[in-house]
Amino acid sequence: MSGDQDHDGGPQGEAAQPGDDPEGDELPNEPSRSRLQQAASTLRRFPPVWGAIGLLAAVAVTGFALALAASSRAADQEEDAQQELANLEEQSQEELEELEEHASGLTQDLEAAEAELEAAEAEREAIEDERDGLASDLSSAESEAAELETEADRLREEYDPEIRAEREQEVEDEVARACAEAEDDIDSEIGTLVEYDSNWDHVTDQESLVAEVAACAEDVRTQTEAEREEARLAECSTIDRGQVERNPEEYEGECLHMFARIVQFDSATGPCAFHARVSAEHSSGIGDYDVRSAFGYEDSPMLSALTEDCPDLDGITNNDIVEVWATGRGSYSYDTTIGGGTTVPAFKIDTIELIEARD
Repeated sequence: MSGDQDHDGGPQGEAAQPGDDPEGDELPNEPSRSRLQQAASTLRRFPPVWGAIGLLAAVAVTGFALALAASSRAADQEEDAQQELANLEEQSQEELEELEEHASGLTQDLEAAEAELEAAEAEREAIEDERDGLASDLSSAESEAAELETEADRLREEYDPEIRAEREQEVEDEVARACAEAEDDIDSEIGTLVEYDSNWDHVTDQESLVAEVAACAEDVRTQTEAEREEARLAECSTIDRGQVERNPEEYEGECLHMFARIVQFDSATGPCAFHARVSAEHSSGIGDYDVRSAFGYEDSPMLSALTEDCPDLDGITNNDIVEVWATGRGSYSYDTTIGGGTTVPAFKIDTIELIEARD
């Protein structure tokens, strides 16, 4: 037993030699061939059992060494990775700081640009306000200039003798025109008949012009219808037989006074039309009536035969001498009973009176 203990202690004592203590030597990063050979040589000095045990121990030690080496490598790799990560974080931090610094610069530039833009906008608004003010001033100046021009025109018309005379003549013409219209249309208000022109302001006014027209037409507008008709007929012109025969259209629309000897008043003319020879004066001599003319009650002598109600012609027949006030209607053409045609002056009867009845 003691030998076994010595034998057991021998290998343990020999294994515990300072030169063989694995903790006294630094483990390599990788197992070397010489170390394995040394371990195998040592194990051959022991009996087989102990050799096996020693071999197992050597293998265990070697595996442990390999594990330590692998762990060391992993630790180194982890450290390298951590170092690389730290470097990346540091680099990222630096780049982030640079970006933040750049962003800060851009922010400052943006603020400066916005400030410049605000200043430019304020300047633009000030310019627009100034422009609007100038436009308003210009408009006011133009209005004032127009007013001055109008005043200058008024003064020229008021004090320029020629212009004033022209305006006064225009007023007189308007009075005559409106007066004639007022005499013809007695039912209308005179104010509606007057056409006033503001250019006449320096010679008259609208109220005065209406009053002047009213005074002009007063005599006619206050007359009875018979008086107005009599006054109108009194203004009719005495017929010029030669001129009427030569140019009847010249007297179209004009009131003429004449005497006439009826030469045809029968079924061919109709009950409201007749033919007569005319003279400027009353005469019993047949030869004094020489211009044959057509008379009727329609605007067109050709339509006279269509009128059947003509009481003014009652009692009048062929060869009678009548006094006639009539309006010229140009000329009238017709076919004669002997063939062919002829053209005579035509008149619309306004008033007719029997002067001399002749059978």
